[in-house]
Amino acid sequence: METQNLKEAIDRINPILKANNMCEFRVVNPKECKGQEVNARYMPSETFLQLIENIKKDERLESVPLCYEDDNGVIRIISGHHRIKAAEEIQLNEIIVMITQPESNDEIVSKQISHNALTGKDDQQVLNELFDSISDIGHRIATGLNDKLEKISYPSICILS
Repeated sequence: METQNLKEAIDRINPILKANNMCEFRVVNPKECKGQEVNARYMPSETFLQLIENIKKDERLESVPLCYEDDNGVIRIISGHHRIKAAEEIQLNEIIVMITQPESNDEIVSKQISHNALTGKDDQQVLNELFDSISDIGHRIATGLNDKLEKISYPSICILS
């Protein structure tokens, strides 16, 4: 689907989403998205490199960042800073983001903290079974794990903003 057709389709569905109290979608250039001034979540460079490699391989984001449009029309990131930065690093020109309408800065910060705090733990037996079911070596590498289910260590790099 061409970008213009995609934007038109999103424009048609957004009023329905909004009427059902759901976030709208927007196609944006990741370079135009601005992060929060302060973000407690950081990502070690080797993890960020893995994220870049996964997005580069797929040529798209596979989870949608949460943003809002500020009073000046700037798309501001609430959740997904690293995904958007990685998309920018590999020069994706367009990504889809969810747009919410926060009522206050408190709500923005609250969402940022709560989204960053959402982490789970893996059932090691199930993880092992899932990993073993992957036959393609490229997809195994994309998990970021080795055959012992330990994180793969990538060489450290410096990512400058």
